[in-house]
Amino acid sequence: MFLQIDHIAFSSAKNDEAVKLFETLGYSKRFSSNNVPNPAIKRKLVSHFTPTHDLVLMDHPNSISIEFIDYGYAGKLPGYVLPIFDGLRTYEGINESSAGKFKNTTLAPGTLDIPICVTEDATGLALNKAIINTSDVSLSMTFWKFFGFNQIPDDTGLVAMEFLSILKKQKFVIYLRKSEPKSGSGHFSLDDNGFNCIALISNSASNEHQKLSASKVKVTEIESVSVNGKVLDIFFAIGPGGEIVEVLSLGGVSK
Repeated sequence: MFLQIDHIAFSSAKNDEAVKLFETLGYSKRFSSNNVPNPAIKRKLVSHFTPTHDLVLMDHPNSISIEFIDYGYAGKLPGYVLPIFDGLRTYEGINESSAGKFKNTTLAPGTLDIPICVTEDATGLALNKAIINTSDVSLSMTFWKFFGFNQIPDDTGLVAMEFLSILKKQKFVIYLRKSEPKSGSGHFSLDDNGFNCIALISNSASNEHQKLSASKVKVTEIESVSVNGKVLDIFFAIGPGGEIVEVLSLGGVSK
């Protein structure tokens, strides 16, 4: 059973600067770890595999957490996740460029150049929705349903799907938008520049792995990793539209 969205992953060649930027937006560090072994199951999901990476997990009271990953480099292509921020319209690091319900903008233009969207809502910072780029919207709708997302009415012209957490009052909405992966691999990459993966917590990664495999969803093997003193079971699922989802749970791999 999927319990909640754990985080959105972010990768950049200027990760330290990105962390400092998000601290100014009200995010705080939960923990940071250096030289963390890079899971072998990532090998085919990145453009260049490195044995270790650094990471910082940051939280915000009204938002999904962000995991900043430093591979020692950054991919040249943009990630498939385009986060939608409420409450950033007046932030001085915003470069607004287009009209509509969601405005395509750049956060920290000229330095970090992070592609995001912002809304008209100015009641306070919140990150609880995102545009998901996919090569096939129809197939992606089925894919995201496996992770507890359900379609909801919406007036954006995009397919909107909502995840409701059973652990806390948290909802996360994704908007599916057609966009082809440019890597040539048929999927996006975990080291794409910017926001590049959504991670969900389950009560059993092993059970989810079995269910997804039985439904012919492409998945990696399960790998046990140690992060911040905790052992986690993780695996990745690759959608038919190229998106990549991480599934994690506490404990060692269940046999």
